[in-house]
Amino acid sequence: MREAAQDIVLVEPWYAKTGHVPFNRAFLAVIREAYPSARITFACSPEYRSELGETQGGPNPIAHWIDAAAWTQSTTDGGIGEFWKRAQWLVGVLGRVRDKGIAPTHLVVLGSSGPLLLAAFAAKVVRLPRSCKTFAVVHGADGLVHGWQPRNPLLRLFTFRTTIRLLPAMGIKVIVLEMSIAQKIRDCFPRQAKAILCIPHGYDETESVAASPTSANTGHLRILFLGQATPHKGFAEFVRLAELARASGDAEMEFRAVGPARRDVRDIDQSALSRRAGDRPLERREFLAELSAADLVFIWHSEYYELTPSGILLDCIGMGVPMVGRRSQPIAALEAEYGACGLFVKDIESLFSALTQLNDLANRRRQTSPWRDNLRKARIDRSAQALGVVARRELES
Repeated sequence: MREAAQDIVLVEPWYAKTGHVPFNRAFLAVIREAYPSARITFACSPEYRSELGETQGGPNPIAHWIDAAAWTQSTTDGGIGEFWKRAQWLVGVLGRVRDKGIAPTHLVVLGSSGPLLLAAFAAKVVRLPRSCKTFAVVHGADGLVHGWQPRNPLLRLFTFRTTIRLLPAMGIKVIVLEMSIAQKIRDCFPRQAKAILCIPHGYDETESVAASPTSANTGHLRILFLGQATPHKGFAEFVRLAELARASGDAEMEFRAVGPARRDVRDIDQSALSRRAGDRPLERREFLAELSAADLVFIWHSEYYELTPSGILLDCIGMGVPMVGRRSQPIAALEAEYGACGLFVKDIESLFSALTQLNDLANRRRQTSPWRDNLRKARIDRSAQALGVVARRELES
């Protein structure tokens, strides 16, 4: 029996340009694998469409583009004002979808917050066929579990926590990007567990290649801090590690910060780094060039990342670069499934001591080779082909 035609609409609600581009490319590839014959519509700004780039081609290109300039997320609990603006915006976007003669079978909003989930429900009622399945992607859930709840019941209605409780009544499901995070949210909201799906964060196959294990950087051990430098990601600890190497007279280690410094770390002395965190994000091409030439990536995430998927972790999987630092729950879950993916300790002094054993190039290659092999195994399971099976199962559940 021939499968009914699928019309899948994806909406980028947060970013007018740049943000979440690698994730959205990877997620779109997963949707194409899950629904190879579907007609796909993507709503985003023209600038964002340009950033997506390669996703316009392939065996199942975007059937329709809807110009929809998103505006930046201010908070996950933005209140009635944010709900009203987002509802108007999303209803307008779906109105333009309908004007093109598209009757969506699936709507995926590529972000979540209290106001946005309520806006998706309003748009679903006003603009979508009753049979349309509606989903929203959860990029971070720390505020969902630990966030403050206002006493005022009207204000409380617009919080992320309240809208998660309302998911079954609204007929909306959320997509969480790591199984460990999905399970924590289900434990917090057992009655809503069936509305909390998991499609693991994929990697962007248009840009990811295995890093060369022979990139020895003329004998130096090159360690990167990737992405925005923030306290949550352990930038102060990274600088401390570099200072320990400098104080010991160890000239065999090179520490590089590849990304911008957030305001709250700009007073940190970066003189021990061979590349310092700058004022602006790097072009993605330069970012990947740094990563492909690295031996190790520093990971020292705070508890915030126990409930927030790490794009850096996926960059390491995609490029095959091992990690060093402190083991977070997502890393522990990764290693439980695939084996050791790096070197993890409890304090910076112990990490520096362990890293000195990797100064010798032969020893470094011997120790890091199995870590790279395990990351390659993880990369297979995070590919669009593998995740397409998962997505089809979850989105039709």
